[in-house]
Amino acid sequence: MAELSGQWVMVTGASGFVGGALVRHLAAAGVRVRALVRDRAKAGYIAGVEGVEVVDGDLGNELSLRKAAEDCAVVFHVAAALGGSPEQQARVNVEGTRALAIAAAQMRVRRLVHVSSIAVYGFDGLPDVIDEDTRPSASRYAYTLTKRAAESVLRLVCSETGLKCSIVRPGMIYGPRSHPWTVQMHDLATRWPVIPFIGDGRGYLSPIHIDDVVSMCVLAATHPQAVGQAFNASADPGVTWRDFLGGYARLSGRPVRWLGVPKPLVGLMLPLARRFSSPESLLVDTPAVLDHFTRRVVYSTAKARRVLGWQPRWGIEDGLADALAWLKSTPQP
Repeated sequence: MAELSGQWVMVTGASGFVGGALVRHLAAAGVRVRALVRDRAKAGYIAGVEGVEVVDGDLGNELSLRKAAEDCAVVFHVAAALGGSPEQQARVNVEGTRALAIAAAQMRVRRLVHVSSIAVYGFDGLPDVIDEDTRPSASRYAYTLTKRAAESVLRLVCSETGLKCSIVRPGMIYGPRSHPWTVQMHDLATRWPVIPFIGDGRGYLSPIHIDDVVSMCVLAATHPQAVGQAFNASADPGVTWRDFLGGYARLSGRPVRWLGVPKPLVGLMLPLARRFSSPESLLVDTPAVLDHFTRRVVYSTAKARRVLGWQPRWGIEDGLADALAWLKSTPQP
């Protein structure tokens, strides 16, 4: 982090969960942050933070991107469309990434760090251990396809312009301010007398604490060997759904009672679900998704440990406790 102290960096998606955490972390370390937001009303988490300049901009507005990237040593590209039509996701995730990379190259940014996702690998027929060289599987899921295409266009722009880039592929990001993997998972674990889930819950998910994603982003921006490389950021070894959801229940003082819906029963309903699913729904890739989340699939972080010297700070027990402490201290809508 010392390499960036006192310098300007730009963060897209700065009003969001990951972008906001990254902005505050950088600012606390003495980095001058230009935080790109589309709606200032949603930027309360970073408003007024010392060292942070909130600027209006959009991935579809090339002039705003060039202005925001001016004099910046690094651009952290966190903004993404997680839903919406395939066309909307392509406009943000693919064309927005292309426009940002071109702007960064034009403004002579030293490095662009792109926050991608483990979703780029897809779900069908993957090996039990997935590393950065694993061949992606076929998919119809719009988020998978557009995040995969975003990586491709970024590499293309880099090859054409000489821009240096690094890619971070997080798993399911939980911790303070995470809605899907803290608020919603805690609700699932504690709302009913039992925890409903598919099968016995011994398949793996791939959680990663927000602080550990941020630390990898910083290393990807500063480590000389990160240039041109992609890195998984996930639980390695994996964490079972039973331990993840049960951890939320146990730390909340609730008994851990599991209601396993038989996988064959769920499988009978999947053809109908897939038939009527749109490409923005994860169900479009069933039954591969069902199989994936009931297997012990691990996204290896060996490369990040070896090349970057990255080590996650949070184990699952402490990480869930940290997430729960935030949840208890923050009124939820």
